[in-house]
Amino acid sequence: MQSVVIVLASLAAWGGLWWYAARYFKGKGHGGIVSHLSGIAVGFLGSTVLLLLLIGTVQPSGSEQPSPQESKAEDKVIDAPAATTVTAPATNADLASPSDIAPKKQAHTPHPGKTLKLSAEQILTSLPRLDQTASPLMDGTPRTNVKLSTFAHLELIGDQRDVSRYTVMFGLPNDDKSAVIETSVMAAKVLMNTFPAWEKQGNNPMTWLGDATEQLTKNIKRNKDEPKAVVMERDGRRITYKAVPVLGIFLLTVEPV
Repeated sequence: MQSVVIVLASLAAWGGLWWYAARYFKGKGHGGIVSHLSGIAVGFLGSTVLLLLLIGTVQPSGSEQPSPQESKAEDKVIDAPAATTVTAPATNADLASPSDIAPKKQAHTPHPGKTLKLSAEQILTSLPRLDQTASPLMDGTPRTNVKLSTFAHLELIGDQRDVSRYTVMFGLPNDDKSAVIETSVMAAKVLMNTFPAWEKQGNNPMTWLGDATEQLTKNIKRNKDEPKAVVMERDGRRITYKAVPVLGIFLLTVEPV
């Protein structure tokens, strides 16, 4: 509708200017043809200017500019950050416990009231003591650490007058045969002090330790991560001989059955 109005206004302006200009030029003494041609030119020029002005000021309804409020609203929508999904932190119930992933074998636990019926002095008979320190366990149980040599340590648990259990920790260096022999003799000596009657020919702590070490070496080849321990029971006590290949150490534990 606005376009029709603009066209009609332009035509009216053209006609009016044509009539006015023709009379003006005729009054100046020009002929009729010249006056009308001049009027047509002036009318066309004037109507064109008017048409351009009307187009610039009056816009069609389909191209209306948005209001300032609408522009601000659009800016807010464009500038608004995308929503972020927040995940609640996992709780303990959501996490699998280590026992669910790889159940551990039930370790032998000696009876709380049982002991080895041996004192620390009996176990350490004829053995060197390079260093000796007391460091109780977290529950207050007495613990004594004895350094027998560079490669051998002895851990005694319980009252030194009546030891509950002990563990000999030692290494067998491949490049030092004398150290291997010395360490093996010390470990066997601890067993001899623990089992005084274990002295039969061909079956004594020294020969048993040699055979057990050979068996333990085979077990390490089968399963380097968790080699099977060598276990023996005698005289109401259990001997558990195992290796920790990652650390390069052997553990010889004696506890009551």
